[in-house]
Amino acid sequence: MSNLARLTEASLDRHGDYPALCFEGSWHTSGEAHDRATRVAGGLRELGVRPGDRVAVVMANCPEVSQVYQAVWRAGAVVTPVVFLVTADELGHVLRDSGAVVVVTSPELLPKFGELCRQLGVPTVVVGTASFDALLAADPAPIVDRGPDELAALLYTGGTTGRSKGVALTHANLAHAGRVSREAAHTPGLNTGITALPLSHSYGLMVTSARCRPRSHPSRCCNAGSSRPAGCGSPPSSARRPRPWSRR
Repeated sequence: MSNLARLTEASLDRHGDYPALCFEGSWHTSGEAHDRATRVAGGLRELGVRPGDRVAVVMANCPEVSQVYQAVWRAGAVVTPVVFLVTADELGHVLRDSGAVVVVTSPELLPKFGELCRQLGVPTVVVGTASFDALLAADPAPIVDRGPDELAALLYTGGTTGRSKGVALTHANLAHAGRVSREAAHTPGLNTGITALPLSHSYGLMVTSARCRPRSHPSRCCNAGSSRPAGCGSPPSSARRPRPWSRR
């Protein structure tokens, strides 16, 4: 099984509800995160997000990053993660090139990106505000099944030699990467890790994919500080199989 939403459900069925993430002094359980993801998926569908649509995630580190990833996959859509360090011009390129239909962001990033999203006419959902609360108020959404070779993420490169380009990652790509990452990170007797890398890019995809594939004992994660560039997860790994995905 490679569908990331299905893998998440199987993980919850296997391990039940357990303390999974400590962020800024508060613990969040796996069951709570799953419930929020199912509701955000329903809210995204009410916003008009359809299978295959791109949803840009531009967020400072917080528990909602992985929840939004899981919600997007549950809705059958495609995560387009953008690290919060990009400029407005760089984000504009990603939004136009990907055809993103919604941007999910953090309140501290609105001064940087809010006007751009308004100019492009892309709806913006802000964590911690009424717009995100509206997603959480939706009914839990069922899983929209997507095949292993269908797109799960469109990850943009750093653009060091020109404009950044979208790298197509399928459900099978990320499921395999999560398994390999999990195996590489596993240390018998240890189940808590500290991370400090941005989750709203490749690392966050690996973290979330790895947590879809827990071993016999689930892991817990703690943030590395209160400045928000921290989250949860395992060392990153990659498994890419280039495919000619295009919206054009």
